[in-house]
Amino acid sequence: MSICNGGNLLLHNILQVNNMTGLTGPIMFNSDGNLMNPAYKIINVVGTASEMIGFWSNYSGLSVLPPEVLYTKPPNRSSSSQRLYSVVWPGETTKKPLRMGVS
Repeated sequence: MSICNGGNLLLHNILQVNNMTGLTGPIMFNSDGNLMNPAYKIINVVGTASEMIGFWSNYSGLSVLPPEVLYTKPPNRSSSSQRLYSVVWPGETTKKPLRMGVS
């Protein structure tokens, strides 16, 4: 296996970019090179289709609201406030299975 010798240069160039927008929104890094306010869309894949069922971020945990909306409010990490839209499980049901893939 070969190793890319340009990794440090690539990282340096990525960190120099300001106001970069990715598929999930703005991408910003702090002075240490860490991603600021990371947030991810949670998708439910059923067959060949996918549906967005919520978001996850360090700031708010699970939520149906986009993280940028929640950044304007104090963080609320109580489990009662963390929810997603319905998940469709194998078998086309929204009822959570007792266990999956365990033999």
